[in-house]
Amino acid sequence: MEHIVIIGAGPGGYHTAIRAAQKGFQVTLVEKERVGGVCLNVGCIPTKALYRVAKGLLDLNEKNSSFGIQTEGMSFDFSQTQKRKDDIVNQMVNSVNQLLKKHQIRVIEGKASLKPDLVVVNSEEIKYDHLIIATGSSPLELPFFNIDHKNILDSTDLLNIDKVPSSLIILGGGVMGVEFATIFSAFGSKVTIVELEKQILPSVDKLVATQLAKILKLRGIEIITGVKASKIGFDSDGAYFELDGGKTLKAEKALISIGRKYNSDIEGIESCGIELTDKKAIKVDQNQRTSNSKIFAIGDVTGGMLLAHVASYEGERALKAIMNEENEEYQEIPAAIFSIPEVASVGKTSQNSSEKLQKGMFSYGANGKAMALSEEEGLLLVYADENDYLAGATIMGAEASNLIQIVKVALRNRMRLSDFVSTVFPHPTLSEVVLEGAEDIHGEAIHKFSPKK
Repeated sequence: MEHIVIIGAGPGGYHTAIRAAQKGFQVTLVEKERVGGVCLNVGCIPTKALYRVAKGLLDLNEKNSSFGIQTEGMSFDFSQTQKRKDDIVNQMVNSVNQLLKKHQIRVIEGKASLKPDLVVVNSEEIKYDHLIIATGSSPLELPFFNIDHKNILDSTDLLNIDKVPSSLIILGGGVMGVEFATIFSAFGSKVTIVELEKQILPSVDKLVATQLAKILKLRGIEIITGVKASKIGFDSDGAYFELDGGKTLKAEKALISIGRKYNSDIEGIESCGIELTDKKAIKVDQNQRTSNSKIFAIGDVTGGMLLAHVASYEGERALKAIMNEENEEYQEIPAAIFSIPEVASVGKTSQNSSEKLQKGMFSYGANGKAMALSEEEGLLLVYADENDYLAGATIMGAEASNLIQIVKVALRNRMRLSDFVSTVFPHPTLSEVVLEGAEDIHGEAIHKFSPKK
């Protein structure tokens, strides 16, 4: 029985470990901290637990009068919110550990180092037939940021904070920065986002990013774009940012959310002949194989999209290569941003493609289910190529993270636009936003008037 050793028990590592065990491999999984990695412990899952509470608070505060709900005397106990978050994380970690045990996967807690053909953990030398590195990434910390984990925080610090700060500056208007901004604004913090680029969420369609910025500003979130922080520090009053141009921002707390570093600094990695990129990511080929034919790398550490589902997908690709099975062309990856409202995208869009694309657009405000839910703040942009094949989409609005998968499945099956719009969608549902957006590519949406294209 061939032996696979996996370093890193995040979503890529533990997913791949379980799949390898299902395929009949002997599997050893090494984790220096806690099974579940960043995503389960201090990332995807705990932030969504906070997101759910924030969404509930916003619904009550913004929509209660139209719903006929009276909220006098309503209170918010942040300590209970944090306890719920921690309970969810612990439950999921325990569940993953039980799954690993049932699959007879050996889990070793400790920091791994490498020697040729060996992984060393707690002085034990472990021989392998194949090694998969799934060590992920961690918050980027530079001296300039002055992160003291008390006044100036990283994402882990903010997740574990014991009380809601009265004011919060967020450096970085990317995915994490915008998510935390909407969450803590709903909790009652006065939030300011500082973003170097000209728009928040620089990778998202400009129209969607602009519309989201308007919604956030209406909630009292200040957004400063196209400006660099020249100095970041803290004093007895909290954190402060000095911006180029002379403006100074002050807040009780600050969050640094402008990037992550790849966790490729494994002791002995050079002795195994593993090549790194200029940015210290591990170089891999289309099968996730490194420059050492027995060693593979997946997820964040390879320098690709920093998404949990990417790591799991790449783990499947690595296993196929180990089993000498041919890998398909790398799929389009859906991405979701859990701001309020959500944003999600997949495939080619006007922001990431230079191709000539046809565009359809549809508003949540013209969808009956969205109106019934009081979720009219939303917009869909959907694209087709010149040959009328669906090419991609961006969605901003309720359940965008789920709706985007409709487009993903269509892309996966190389659907023509005519086949997609002839599919029967249930009514009344938010999914009809996707249908009518696709119909609008040729000016044929029912609940939107536009000249036939």
